[in-house]
Amino acid sequence: MSPPAPTLSLHSNATYVLAGSLGLGLDITNMMADHGAKHLVFLSKSGGSKNEKQLQRIRNRGVSADAYNSDITEAHSVASLFHQLKAQGFLIKGAVQCAMVLEV
Repeated sequence: MSPPAPTLSLHSNATYVLAGSLGLGLDITNMMADHGAKHLVFLSKSGGSKNEKQLQRIRNRGVSADAYNSDITEAHSVASLFHQLKAQGFLIKGAVQCAMVLEV
């Protein structure tokens, strides 16, 4: 029998960066909040303007949630944002990529 998987424990003083987690990845966002994440930064082509309801629900759980205009497919855009966040004192402990484009 395999040993049980370790319990996920996220640092409440750290920042976690998520791309695409305000849509289909919202369950991941909620799971991270359930396991101690208190500072979430979202990358969004829209900058979060169309996701304000989701951001507010996350904030209502006592979690800092901010969206930044950044395209995950453009390495320079993402690198620039990470430098900006670090310069503002954010301690980034992880990143989750959930963004996708569905074509019919």
